Amino acid sequence: MPILKHFLSAAITACLAMLLLPLAGSTIFAAETQESIQALTYQGQTIPEMVVRAQLISTQNPIISSNISGTIIIMPLKDGDHFQKEDILAQINCKAQESELVLSNVLLTKKKKILHINQRLNELGSVSELEMAVSVAEVQEAEAKRSYHQSIVEQCKITAPFSGMVVNTFVDRYQYISEGEPIFEIIDYKNLEIEMIVPSNWLNWLSKGYPFSMEMDETGGLLSASIKRISGKIDPVSHTIKVYGQFTDHDDSLLPGMSGKIIIQFPGKPDNAINE
Repeated sequence: MPILKHFLSAAITACLAMLLLPLAGSTIFAAETQESIQALTYQGQTIPEMVVRAQLISTQNPIISSNISGTIIIMPLKDGDHFQKEDILAQINCKAQESELVLSNVLLTKKKKILHINQRLNELGSVSELEMAVSVAEVQEAEAKRSYHQSIVEQCKITAPFSGMVVNTFVDRYQYISEGEPIFEIIDYKNLEIEMIVPSNWLNWLSKGYPFSMEMDETGGLLSASIKRISGKIDPVSHTIKVYGQFTDHDDSLLPGMSGKIIIQFPGKPDNAINE
């Protein structure tokens, strides 16, 4: 019997420990959270002192696609290659479209000559007003067709809309692509923004032009910046809002996707910086 009592006592103790373990874990987590987030008071309002993380995003990061179908015959750039504005990113085989353009130019030349002859005859009174009107309309029609085919041929070469870098390719050279099919993802790596999420109650004092610093994880550098714009929508669940900043210091080593820690001073509280 003593052995049975001892066994039952141990089993009950183990069960109680298993039941109380989640509660203990929650208590420990709450204590750690309370310790890591301290409170600051500004104008009677409690503001948590926390580490604000941010990342760098590009102001321009489009997916480049083709406006026409065809086979890619020139595609000199790959992921990581740099380019300048107006450089050729890709070229599509457009022999058929170029032939249509030549034909439209010939047709326009023909219609202009007919109009010129009818104008001379009209001076002699040998052509009717209807015939003159038709000749003018035919020239306008031919010009419109020529402009249309010219625009198609111009789309055979895909040029860079700005200076930047290729960050992704979706097709290969000699591959047939359809109209609207993505070819490149490009990025403007020189014009960067700082994207962060902050508590919405910071709107009481945070505004455009407010200065802060960003300590970069990748380079370790500390760069000066200021608030560029504030999102127009607050997340009602987390009570946070997106904020965007811009650097006042220029650093060519920065790339989109880099991240770091924001260091910002509360107004009137120079010793209360957001940092670790």
